[in-house]
Amino acid sequence: MSAPVDREIICAINDGEIAGEMLYRSFLDGDSFASSADEDGDQFVYCVLGNGLALQAIVFFRHDAAEEAGFTVPFAQLAQQAGTQVTPAGGEVRCVSKARCPVPWHAGKLWDPEDFSIIDDVARRLRENTLGIPPQVHGETDDFFSLGDFLDEPHMAPQSAFKDFGSIGEEVSDELRSFNDVADELTNAADGGVSLAEVIRRQAVQLDLARQEFEDSLVERHNAYQSEIRSAREQIMELRLALEKERARSLKLRKALKQKS
Repeated sequence: MSAPVDREIICAINDGEIAGEMLYRSFLDGDSFASSADEDGDQFVYCVLGNGLALQAIVFFRHDAAEEAGFTVPFAQLAQQAGTQVTPAGGEVRCVSKARCPVPWHAGKLWDPEDFSIIDDVARRLRENTLGIPPQVHGETDDFFSLGDFLDEPHMAPQSAFKDFGSIGEEVSDELRSFNDVADELTNAADGGVSLAEVIRRQAVQLDLARQEFEDSLVERHNAYQSEIRSAREQIMELRLALEKERARSLKLRKALKQKS
């Protein structure tokens, strides 16, 4: 299977202007923007591109969330749940900001643009394609959120955690949609001593329990990914420190040998 095309971009925003952009995977790896965006601003946007480099989704987030490697803000999940924003240029984009956050507890790590025309600015900037993203990929759908294995890459582990539970979420939705049918079946199977209201109450309790188990599993899986990635970063830092010590030792030995010769 060929590697999936990078369709996720991070843009730095300074004073309402785009100060730089990079691939999301590079952002997770800790790369810095070429400009002074890292030092001068704390406002960023996570963007998802479709075929033709069309902007499909945008999440307005603050840098303090990024300092935790972006893992505390599930960008892809928020974008998937987001409502559509019509831009001044007439485009339609899935948009997540502080006031438009589908998951309230993440709102504190987001920000609201003063003017949604910035979405059009971001879209134009990304169409310039300075990152060299293939504008069209044969066999892919136009919808990033329907790409079956796009989130299976290791660098996307925190986001793929939510993908793993997609089938469970569909099952819960199916249960909710067939609620009345289940209630009728249980009523018919009952021994005549249970009222319809009681059957519905019991079914509602079961659905609430199933929903809670799903949400708890989701949080547990997400936290596990966070822990694994933090551990990996700590190991990388330890290896880097060991390498620097070895380089210093090697340099010291070379100087000593040079002095003796």
